Amino acid sequence: MGEVASSQGDDVMTAVRTKRDALLTSTGRPRAAYLEALAERDALAAQAAELDQRIALYQQQVDQLGTLSQQDAEDQRTRPWESFRAEQAQAEGRMVVIEERKRQLAADHAAQTQLKEKQKLIEDQLHGFDVQQKDLKSREQALLEAQTLASTQKAACESWAAKRLEAQTAHATAGESLAVARQEDLRADLTRHGG
Repeated sequence: MGEVASSQGDDVMTAVRTKRDALLTSTGRPRAAYLEALAERDALAAQAAELDQRIALYQQQVDQLGTLSQQDAEDQRTRPWESFRAEQAQAEGRMVVIEERKRQLAADHAAQTQLKEKQKLIEDQLHGFDVQQKDLKSREQALLEAQTLASTQKAACESWAAKRLEAQTAHATAGESLAVARQEDLRADLTRHGG
């Protein structure tokens, strides 16, 4: 019984250590998928910060180009193009830039949303790894308790077996003594009857 409990405990301990080693090194540092998830989370955070800066810059440029567009509208109202043909061409070019900046801004907003969603998934994955790590610790504690109980039961079984052997030996000795006593009684009866 003790050997079976010990074998099962060894199997469970091996399984627990295998799962723990997949997440952590022997010194408790993350590795494999856990380490990759941490690195990817940090990279996504850096990309999101860069996008925030780019969006702020694009917004500032759009505002500046909007001001220039208003100036161009004023020029259209006063019709000074005879002397400002070159500036008109520049203003039209700026309008094209504004539209392109707006499209880029929309694309960056969409990319930022995707990055935030992916970052959320990474955070959830990291949380799952933390839960697994805590679960492994709980299972290791439960295994240690089970092994302690198995050792106690094994000691009790060995004590019981020793007492059983002692009782069997005493019984056998008593049986032999009884047989000798019966033979002595029989011999005494035969002696009495024979006399």
